[in-house]
Amino acid sequence: MLKFMQSCVTHMQSLTQQSPGEELKRTSGSSNSLIRSPSLLSLLKRGGSDLHLNRMLSSKPSASDTVHCFGFGKLCVGGRKQFGFLACVPVIGEKELVQADDEPSLSFHNGAFMSMTNFSWNGCRVTVKELQSHDALLPYSKRSLMDLLTAEQEYCSNLFHPHLLQLLAVCVSADLEQTRLVFERVHIGSLYSILHQRFPVLRFESLLHLLLQVSDALLYLHCRGFIHRSLSSHAPCSWCTRVAKLTNLHFMVHSSDGGASSDPTRLPIPAELYNWAAPEVIRGRPCTGKADLYSLCALIQELCTDTLPWGGMEASMIKELLEGGHGLAADTQVPQPYYEVVRSGLQLRPQERTGSLQDIRYLLRKDMQELSCRKGSLYPETDVLLGPRGAGLETQQNRVQGEIGTPA
Repeated sequence: MLKFMQSCVTHMQSLTQQSPGEELKRTSGSSNSLIRSPSLLSLLKRGGSDLHLNRMLSSKPSASDTVHCFGFGKLCVGGRKQFGFLACVPVIGEKELVQADDEPSLSFHNGAFMSMTNFSWNGCRVTVKELQSHDALLPYSKRSLMDLLTAEQEYCSNLFHPHLLQLLAVCVSADLEQTRLVFERVHIGSLYSILHQRFPVLRFESLLHLLLQVSDALLYLHCRGFIHRSLSSHAPCSWCTRVAKLTNLHFMVHSSDGGASSDPTRLPIPAELYNWAAPEVIRGRPCTGKADLYSLCALIQELCTDTLPWGGMEASMIKELLEGGHGLAADTQVPQPYYEVVRSGLQLRPQERTGSLQDIRYLLRKDMQELSCRKGSLYPETDVLLGPRGAGLETQQNRVQGEIGTPA
């Protein structure tokens, strides 16, 4: 028995210190299948412990080789040469989601197909994402759009970061025709609602802080080998006035294929996101992390100009201009040094986008520190608020350009 336990420890140490792909391989079976614990009798046979464990790791994988038990919890073998401990997301019924009677209902659109509504689940305040009404889904089929929720559920079950919206449960209807994702509570809404619906009114400093958190979340995704592809002002949800959480992971792809897939069920980026999407994403071509850099620069310009990227231009016209070699131009209202970063990040060709997410993160942190030091004396109170559309924004931007972020 001691020899068997020591062998388990040795194998576990080997797995945690080496690339998991060297010893554990993904199987063609279901990622939810479990293997039975090794027979204790066979392991206690003379010479049986090491022989059996080595056979488990070196033999041809079967459909049940996705979870291994070596006495340190259930080790789940995932794709992309990654492994981790098995976790689960609760599946709940529709009756478990109720409208709290001590707060007003809050619902907002979250991109082209989704809506988010506040509910209560077992006394816990949550926000539920679901497909919008049927008319909003045309010309797509409801079943194909349900796959987007499934994709986001799978991503959210494996990705954890302080600025990714946390998935708490999955709600499935009795007839299995409707799936809803139960997230942690979103108290305010999306960044889009803050910028364009003016609720709530935030200081420019707070918006910079939200952008910093979005860049942190994107860097985390890139470190895990993912490309968001559909970043827009709909994607960051404001948990409070100083905390943003990134969501809308359903169009995300792994950087190893860059979105190139022979899967005919994969939906293209919807036209509603063309204002922020990189040209290669709109064209359906493979992309890299530079696609997210483009979208983040478009988002920065949206914040600084108080206008959607490309203005109110139709999606078909945006695509036509891109095909003709005309890209989104950096607006002169964007203060320095962000103007140079945005100008570089909005280039048509990915290889010409010389900046990086780290550069933007550095600038945001630097300006946040300067704003914090000058708090109370940098602007008059009325100039640091994003008021009604078009009112006072030019004064604010001129002051920002003159007072912060100037190159050393």
